[in-house]
Amino acid sequence: MTLLLHLADFNERSWADRFAAALPGRRVVLRTDDYDPKEVEYIFIWKPKPDAFDGLTNLKAVLSLGAGVDALLRHPHLPKDVPVVRFMDEDLTQRMSDYVLAEVTRHHRLGTRFKRDQAAKRWVQLYPSPAWDVSVGVMGLGQLGQDAIRHLKVFGYKLRGWSRTEKQIDGVEAFHGGDQLDAFLAGTDILVNLLPLTPETEGILNS
Repeated sequence: MTLLLHLADFNERSWADRFAAALPGRRVVLRTDDYDPKEVEYIFIWKPKPDAFDGLTNLKAVLSLGAGVDALLRHPHLPKDVPVVRFMDEDLTQRMSDYVLAEVTRHHRLGTRFKRDQAAKRWVQLYPSPAWDVSVGVMGLGQLGQDAIRHLKVFGYKLRGWSRTEKQIDGVEAFHGGDQLDAFLAGTDILVNLLPLTPETEGILNS
């Protein structure tokens, strides 16, 4: 087995050393190494370059360094009928939940309004609503969405969720399918979109 690393913006050598230690007897190569593309069975990839898949005619799987695979799906030379595997772990999930919490609380506490007022030297007292009066809707109820909801519950927000298929989550008003999307959005004050960007979800949100 030969594993090729194609990691833009990352230290590929560090990843290669760790893969080599974890996969004794397997060959791990970088883009700058001398290797036969036909021998590559797996590619571990992030932000693919235009030539990312050139000559890789014997791929068994494309391994994405990240939960999002939109850059891969949009690549014109992504091999057909080769499975794409997303990377998920606790660190990535926690970082996404950190981001969601920061943005939800910033909008709930009117952070952008206060920043505009500060720049305009406009000193008007505002009183943000308490969390229990704010409805947060989460689109996408997979691992990332459910972890974000778990963190948001601690703050006391009213929680709503939408997914393609029906899901039941304790403490969340759940919606599913295209027929229930408008009702989900209509009752949402702050919207969190954690859907994967695919041909089915592109453009799902608009003006």
